Amino acid sequence: MLESAPGNLAERPQQLFMTGDQIYGDDVAASLLFALIDAGNILFEGNKEEVLPLVQIPARMLAPGERREVVQNKAMFTTSTPENHLLAFAEYAAMHLFAWSDVLWPDDLPGAEDVWNVYPEARPRPEKQKKAEITFADHMERLRAFRSTLPQVRRALANTATYTICDDHDVTDDWFLDGAWCRRVLSNPLGRRVVRNAITVYALFQAWGNTPEQFDQPNGIALLEAIDTNRGDELDQQEDTIAEIIGLPASFEGSGELPHSPRALHWYYTYSAPRYQLIVLDTRTQRLYRSPSEFPGLLAPDAIERQIVAAERKDAEVTIIISAAPVLGVGFMEAIQFWSRLRIKDNYAYDREAWNLEWGTFQALLCAVSAMKRVVFLSGDVHYAFAASLDYWDHASSATAKIIDYTSSPLRNEGSSSQMAALAVGYPYLYHLLRRTRMPTLDFFAWDVETGKRHILKKMLTIIRSRTLLFWWSVPRFLDALRTPYEIVLPAKNWPKRAFKDTLPDRSYRLRYIPDSMNPLNAKDLALDQRHRPRMSLARLTFRLKRIAIRAIAFAEGRLEIARRKLARRSLAAEQAPEMLPRGTHRIVRGSIKGASIVERRLEKRKNRLTEALFHHEEWLSKWKAGVHIIGYANIGEIDFRWTPGAREVIQRLWWWHPDNSECPTLASQYSDTLELPPPDAAPPLP
Repeated sequence: MLESAPGNLAERPQQLFMTGDQIYGDDVAASLLFALIDAGNILFEGNKEEVLPLVQIPARMLAPGERREVVQNKAMFTTSTPENHLLAFAEYAAMHLFAWSDVLWPDDLPGAEDVWNVYPEARPRPEKQKKAEITFADHMERLRAFRSTLPQVRRALANTATYTICDDHDVTDDWFLDGAWCRRVLSNPLGRRVVRNAITVYALFQAWGNTPEQFDQPNGIALLEAIDTNRGDELDQQEDTIAEIIGLPASFEGSGELPHSPRALHWYYTYSAPRYQLIVLDTRTQRLYRSPSEFPGLLAPDAIERQIVAAERKDAEVTIIISAAPVLGVGFMEAIQFWSRLRIKDNYAYDREAWNLEWGTFQALLCAVSAMKRVVFLSGDVHYAFAASLDYWDHASSATAKIIDYTSSPLRNEGSSSQMAALAVGYPYLYHLLRRTRMPTLDFFAWDVETGKRHILKKMLTIIRSRTLLFWWSVPRFLDALRTPYEIVLPAKNWPKRAFKDTLPDRSYRLRYIPDSMNPLNAKDLALDQRHRPRMSLARLTFRLKRIAIRAIAFAEGRLEIARRKLARRSLAAEQAPEMLPRGTHRIVRGSIKGASIVERRLEKRKNRLTEALFHHEEWLSKWKAGVHIIGYANIGEIDFRWTPGAREVIQRLWWWHPDNSECPTLASQYSDTLELPPPDAAPPLP
């Protein structure tokens, strides 16, 4: 981007927004952790070494690759990659320095033997050592490649105004995800310590730059002084001061909002430009937990008032809002998150923290931002990129609003094949592409269910029950109507005539997924060209077969995983009570577990190849590229406003890295939409 606009200030990127997960505290290579431990010891030389509660040893004594037990069963974290999790304050600080600068990196990264010589307990058994050495070598190669880019990264950041906000991996996967997680970890001395270390380091390395004025005020000064004078002695008062000012609650029962001291700093902030307003949301530490196990509301009602309503600027032509998670998410993925709880109750199993999973909070957010008229959300987190827009009508005030959500993710760490496979099967455009129809709009009606208005719900349920025989229509609407006691949001299509004459909706929405304009597929022209029809039909048939194959493999993987977990639990129980299994069957059970894992890996490889085929559109549409798809490769978004007397438009260009050409980022996708307000009379028509 910088090279494409040398000397052209109007075209040069002016601001860089990082939407979270600037570091990964939980997914660390063993070689890197070894280097971080060494760097941390040098940085904090002279301080009393931090001793971790519960285990009562310094973090450096927990070997790289051997931290799973402590992280999952002592700290009670839920990350799936705990083996090299950061724990100590010094480790988190060193990670921030390593992520953005090559100054502290050793000339030669430690290899497997270097680590195992210092930590003999980490050396695997002889039959597994070769595989471990290959993994080490692969990680070291990737680390060297990453390090080689850091001088250019430093130069780019030095010349670009950069703004950040925290998300879960800056601390640990699923940090403050739901009430149950908060209750369990905050009541655990080790879990609480690691969270405190991570947030404190975030305050120093990121928040201080975002809101320097906070650190010039009494509470910010007190935090810096407490960190500076803290020497690692748990008897020091600085520990309590740090926890209070970073907003770490003393305890939490799992319901409501996390309590914060009046002295606590806040991580959200605003920035006022001459023609636009920027609002950066903190959606991790000010959530609403209706109960420990329910979906979280990413902002509590008071937080919406503080972070959004209070920041509104009447003279701003457009408001840009940074939200770590997409506000207008991909419905298919979020449907998986919603309905998966029927099988698995733990929210962290499916990262259940999308905005619209907690329906009441989502509606409150839309109501708050609609007052700003023209709003552009910039999001990340989900490991794929896409674009969506929402036209909004408030029928009580006759006000309208235009909301656009551009998601660019990930800068690094691409989505898993399972995630990409689900998207390939379910993304709405691909679904309709097979039928050669246009990208649809999705219309909704919304009602507020306040005290004294329960008759609205009864009316909706009566209408739905009257059409029970049309179960494909009635069942989804019945479930949607009962989704939350605070709001009713239902699809606008296919209702009986005059169904809402006595209960007019309070609001209407029109959701649209924005196509990639750089590679348009003109289905109408293709249909008219008889020469292309056989090829298109064959491509679509191949595409359908691949989707069916992915579904079958995903189903088989799921059944295998369930069986393997059951066997693993039974095997663990049998080790504690050997009489549970007949003599001689322990080896059979362990062999079955190993065999299931091998089959799972083979299925995963096959699914990877099929998913790649689906997302490489050249293979199934040749030169008539679909081009309208979610981007699963590493990418960065460039936002541009086109503001003229006749048109108001916002554009997201995606620069992304193809695995076959990783040296050269490619401007491969572009999404654009108007910011003109929808006319009041263009709302979805009532039945």
